[in-house]
Amino acid sequence: MNPTPLVVIVMPAFNSGHYIAAAIESVVSQSYTHWELVIVDDGSTDSTGRVADQFAMNDPSRIRVIHQENSGIAGARNRALAEANPASEFTAFLDHDDVWYPETLAKMVSAIGTDKTVVGVHGFRTYIDKNGKQIAVDGSFYAPVRRRAVHKGRLRTVTESEPTTFECLAYGCCVFTGAMLVRTEAIRIAGFFDPEAVLADDWDMWLRLSLQGS
Repeated sequence: MNPTPLVVIVMPAFNSGHYIAAAIESVVSQSYTHWELVIVDDGSTDSTGRVADQFAMNDPSRIRVIHQENSGIAGARNRALAEANPASEFTAFLDHDDVWYPETLAKMVSAIGTDKTVVGVHGFRTYIDKNGKQIAVDGSFYAPVRRRAVHKGRLRTVTESEPTTFECLAYGCCVFTGAMLVRTEAIRIAGFFDPEAVLADDWDMWLRLSLQGS
């Protein structure tokens, strides 16, 4: 019997045939190996589904592919959450055109710790071109460059050592989907992604999660 995966990784995919292999390979290459990857092929018309299926054939105990008609990124994420192993302790997110460093998952699992008031952890992201070369966007190689929050009627900069709170997220979305690990129970309480929040369904989810803790 396969062990219950500690981390479920949600990957929505749509017409990403040129990128999805690199995204999946970055999961397979993780030093932390106790995971389940749920890929939702959201009605792709290119090679996305075939590429994902091949990875699932090579690693059937940890990789599952679900094919469905196109429902949008929120709908695809929700399908993955609904199909994921309910016994998982954590849920992570990785989009079809993003990649992780080999230590990403291990560092996030370590960082979240056992303090249940912490509902999730997130890190920086770096920008790369189609060849994987790091590039600068708006003068920076990393994001978020800084976080801000309203405190006692004033806008202040949040230091790197401080947690991301509702006040931070209410000012702006400083959490990137591919750099986020969340307690699965917190997602169950927050509910599914909102398909009506087009281009901001992830921000809406982080806001709801932050109402439970930092």
